[in-house]
Amino acid sequence: MARRSNSSSGWRILFLLLAAAAVVICIFVVFVLYLREPLAQTVSQLSATATTAPLPSVQPPAVTPIPPLVQPPTVTPAGPPRPSATPPPSTGADSQSNLILFVEPEASREPVLKGMELATRSIDMVMYLLLDNSIVEGLINAHKRGVQVRVMYEPNPFGGGNIEPELKLLRAAGVQVKASRPTFRFTHQKTMVIDGRVAYIMTLNQTASAFTRNREYGIITGDPRQVQEILAVYEADWNRTPIQVQEPDLVWSPNNSREKLVALMASAQRTLELQTEVMQDNEVINTLLDRARRGVKVRVVMSPPEDASSSEEGLARLTQGGVGVKLIRSPYIHAKLVLVDGVRGWIGSENFSDNSLDNNRELGILLRNPDILKTLAATFEKDWAK
Repeated sequence: MARRSNSSSGWRILFLLLAAAAVVICIFVVFVLYLREPLAQTVSQLSATATTAPLPSVQPPAVTPIPPLVQPPTVTPAGPPRPSATPPPSTGADSQSNLILFVEPEASREPVLKGMELATRSIDMVMYLLLDNSIVEGLINAHKRGVQVRVMYEPNPFGGGNIEPELKLLRAAGVQVKASRPTFRFTHQKTMVIDGRVAYIMTLNQTASAFTRNREYGIITGDPRQVQEILAVYEADWNRTPIQVQEPDLVWSPNNSREKLVALMASAQRTLELQTEVMQDNEVINTLLDRARRGVKVRVVMSPPEDASSSEEGLARLTQGGVGVKLIRSPYIHAKLVLVDGVRGWIGSENFSDNSLDNNRELGILLRNPDILKTLAATFEKDWAK
């Protein structure tokens, strides 16, 4: 009996399990039949939305562009950078396009005063005679604007020109003034450097006669290497230190002016024109005579020498040797000029004397600029015609 009861109970459990399974199957069938289509439609819609509907546009955050870098303002020192005593060698580049010529007395004081007015950092002047009130005032006004102004002068000019009143005015205004290096017979150089960038190389002193009645020339150069060498020599002479020069177009006394000027004259093949205040040096005179003997047309324009002994003999020799010589009184020829074949030239402070070439501090510049040479030639012809 006990075995039959247990068997009957097992069948009942099995039946209940089958019945539960049947219920689950029925529910699943109903779910599939009645919910499959809506579910499929929903999945299809979601899928379509995910693949075809555009994503909402999302603007990136505005980016403020970085402004361009702004360099801090340059701090300008009180004066220009001072070059070393020995400037670097020239690159050999022809920079004659950087040159500007002015001719006196036509230009008057304007070129020199304008340079002073434009100065913002420094003016470094070397001058044999500084007697013109307007120029002295221009230097003082520049100093008042904060420009560093220095003037180097010849303390014992030939003929005894007294520049002490002008020096007193400059000193009282705070301008630095200093006598030139005493090892030179004279400091006859006539230059002005503005802001360490532009240099004036002149035949003229800063006197009323230079601007009103003399024939004079000035070259303004912006060539950096020329300006650097002029400043280097200025520093050396100011501080009484050694200096070597090597810019090919700069003609320095007592360093190389004799060699360069004689070579320039000796190169003439067709024409050779000169203007000078003094004609005394034997080598120069012999070179001119040699060119004339070789068929070169040599002409010299001067004013009657104020000191006849300095040039009388030289002029007589030139005239006897076939050199054309013209003496004119107006304008007074204080200029120093050489023109060779119309294609090369020179202007500077050097006279044609042994002192000027061998013992003085002087400066001139060799020229190849066609426009400048054309103007110089026209000026020479104008003076020759008088």
